[in-house]
Amino acid sequence: MQWNAETIRELKVGAVGRDHSRPVSSLDVSFDGELCVSTDAQRLMRLWDCLTAKLRGTIPSQKYGCSIARFTHDRNYMLVADDYTSGSKAAPTVRLLNLAKETYQHYFSPH
Repeated sequence: MQWNAETIRELKVGAVGRDHSRPVSSLDVSFDGELCVSTDAQRLMRLWDCLTAKLRGTIPSQKYGCSIARFTHDRNYMLVADDYTSGSKAAPTVRLLNLAKETYQHYFSPH
């Protein structure tokens, strides 16, 4: 598919997610286009099936928060930046989340 002004004008809304009760702070789609992740101010990440628009799961991040989540090249891993505005830190910490194990594999601290 070639993206141009005409193609974009013809796009239609495929689904509306109403599962977040707070404003969404980030949204990302996996490279294969099958999964989507959204984050909100409630410190929750929601994983969506892009093909069916169904919620596949909720991942809490109560300890660290989650202002931004991005898939890596492998859809089983995400980079998650904490919600540093609520703490005393000057910059966010980024964590590598393994979705299959639901554990953080690595922590990247600011310099």
